[in-house]
Amino acid sequence: MKKFLTTVFAAAAFATPLAGAMYENEFPFIIREPAADSVVNVSFLNHKPAGKHGVLRAVGGNFVFEDGTPVRWFGLNVVDNRVFNMYAPETAKTVARKMAALGINIVRIHHMTAGWQNAAPFFKDRAESTLEFNDRALELLDRFTAALKEEGIYVTCELPDSSLEPALSEIPNGTREGFDLKLLMLFDPEVQAYVKKYVRAFFMRPNRYTGRSLFEDPQFVMLGVVNEVAYNYHPKGLAGLNPYYTGKLRPKFREYLKRNRLPERELDLSLNDDASAKFWNETMAEGYRMWRDYVRSLGYRGVISGSNVGENFYHTQPSLAGDFMDAHLYWGYAPWSEGNVRILSDGRWSPLLKKPVNESREKEKYTKDLFARFSLASVAGKPLISSEHRTAKGGATASLGANPMQYNEYRAAGLPFFSAVHAFQEWDGFYLFASQGTEQLNQYERMGHILDVRHDTTYLATFPLSAWLLRGGAVAPARQRVLLKVSEKDILSTKKSPSFFSDLLFNTPERHRLELAYPGTAYRPEDYAQVFDYASSCDRKLDDIGPVIESDTGEFRRNWEEGYWVLDTPSAQGAEGFFDRTRRFELNDMTLEMESPFGVCFLASFGEAEIAGAKRMMFLAAGECGNTLAPGTDPAPNGWWLKGGSPVVLKPVAGTLRLKSGRCDVWILGEHGERKTKAAEKTDCFRFDTGRDRTVWYELAR
Repeated sequence: MKKFLTTVFAAAAFATPLAGAMYENEFPFIIREPAADSVVNVSFLNHKPAGKHGVLRAVGGNFVFEDGTPVRWFGLNVVDNRVFNMYAPETAKTVARKMAALGINIVRIHHMTAGWQNAAPFFKDRAESTLEFNDRALELLDRFTAALKEEGIYVTCELPDSSLEPALSEIPNGTREGFDLKLLMLFDPEVQAYVKKYVRAFFMRPNRYTGRSLFEDPQFVMLGVVNEVAYNYHPKGLAGLNPYYTGKLRPKFREYLKRNRLPERELDLSLNDDASAKFWNETMAEGYRMWRDYVRSLGYRGVISGSNVGENFYHTQPSLAGDFMDAHLYWGYAPWSEGNVRILSDGRWSPLLKKPVNESREKEKYTKDLFARFSLASVAGKPLISSEHRTAKGGATASLGANPMQYNEYRAAGLPFFSAVHAFQEWDGFYLFASQGTEQLNQYERMGHILDVRHDTTYLATFPLSAWLLRGGAVAPARQRVLLKVSEKDILSTKKSPSFFSDLLFNTPERHRLELAYPGTAYRPEDYAQVFDYASSCDRKLDDIGPVIESDTGEFRRNWEEGYWVLDTPSAQGAEGFFDRTRRFELNDMTLEMESPFGVCFLASFGEAEIAGAKRMMFLAAGECGNTLAPGTDPAPNGWWLKGGSPVVLKPVAGTLRLKSGRCDVWILGEHGERKTKAAEKTDCFRFDTGRDRTVWYELAR
């Protein structure tokens, strides 16, 4: 392991802050569409047009197109108003070009039927019929998906939109509760008949710009049966469904008991009874298979998953019926409960501070961790994506607050980390959540949601790097594989509580490749360096783990005590996190010395030779980010939306970059990633200061 030396630097002099400043020395910067010849533009990674390689297949645990081309997904959820508020004909093309330039190659269309979506309501009259669509909404959707196709961006969604609520007359004993629909469509023939009508009406309709329906076009690359359906996720559970429907489950349960030679008993809708719980999981899996067969009969040839949410083995198991696994992943931060927060000085926190073990030790406590939870769906032989992912959420202080999905001032740190581990694990992609318009459709004037493809500067600044790490082959796969076997007893014992209490789930993903084998999963023991049973692994406590956890390739390491992560690959090198103690990082081709206490600083050679010989390289230097606040504005977030308005402002990041071979010209890049000012000529040492230079990106050109 390389030595990290601590150095101390004098504070830099920065520009005068704006009126209504959130941070001292802040400056405005909005990331716009990167220029075609910009060093930050990674659209070359995309297949243009989307679908050129044919239909997607799941082969040997990976996604491969029918012509043999492999793919990973760096995606974005485009939600409710944002799908439909691109009214000007050129806007959809501009947005698609920007997404592609930043590394996006798949978009998940989500909540398009929501009642709160007021940019172009999806139905003519949602109270009367959800099978008659508003043609204006369809035209805007067609235009957007056609623009995405041209830029090599694929499209996905679930069979019923997550916000679909049938009109009262459209299903027997009608309800407008969308959660009920998600459960009922898995077993009730009458509800299934309604959903089939919706599927035919929406997915079989030709796009007026491409001439092909979603089911015909290989751009529509993958499909989920239903969004976020799990017993604990449903607000009322099975017991809350109309007795008209649960009455239909009871004879099915009696058949299940007879088929499995089990004693007669009543169906327990609370699922405390193990036989009832197993019956419901089998019912869900049968529902997923039925919908797979149905869309195949309509001509859809792509890959299909079941659902995408689960805190435990029980929720995850039914989705094994699909072609691939999908697990939503919202990463909080270091604490596992209020009052148990690991923070640095001045109240700073980050997921990078999470100790790679199960710290709570109590199964009734929720232990939030990115990799432990996600690994529940890392099944041997199946591709794995996260169709909703956010690397950083939570309030900007140590307190969880009333709404932990709010703004995180340190959110720039984490996405490069997750992208690298994702590639190291050979997982298959994730879609960031989310880009959406505000109710007032004023997304041009404020950041709004935590992720916005126009304004969220520090998060967006990391996109090209993160896409390169995930999709560009910049990170080597793990050298060793570890298998964790899950038994039926393990599944049933945690059906109403989290299942990620093994320390192996917490620390293996940053060290070795981790896969799970559920009952019936095929695997070869000789392919794994170590094989564990989940139950026995829970007793393997790793309290003596050191402060640094490192990949078995040696390409990245994380100091969870100090809260920083270091990457050192041939084409991407740098560090992100907190630099209170360690400020100097010796890497293969560069030395990085940080002056700022927090930052996200990486050098990368996109699509070229390795850093040692690349002609052009991007240097990313990002930090904290927020809206401009009017005098007297409360800086606290308000629900999903951030206080303040445009312009977005950044806290400066400063330090020194030293190359170990060759000399470069250094360019300060503008909001389009264009060369703006030459900062240095033929140098191997450059002091960067984003406050002085008003940027988050530099170009180094040999």
